[in-house]
Amino acid sequence: MKHFEIGITTGGTREFTFRCDGIHNAYDAINDAVNYFGLGEDMDEIMRILVKMDENKLVTHRHAGLNVYVRDGER
Repeated sequence: MKHFEIGITTGGTREFTFRCDGIHNAYDAINDAVNYFGLGEDMDEIMRILVKMDENKLVTHRHAGLNVYVRDGER
């Protein structure tokens, strides 16, 4: 089963990871992280990236402490 993994790196020393099954949950998790950690992400662009990932056109996105991956298999 396809799932998303969202990793947040803070100050280069710690990474927080969240795994979710759907694009909606991935978007919400990224939005929360962007607001909490002050990451300068454009949420419209994030939605476009997640759609590409959901359509298997993109497998990873890395920018400013945010790492998003789409994975196959069990969570």
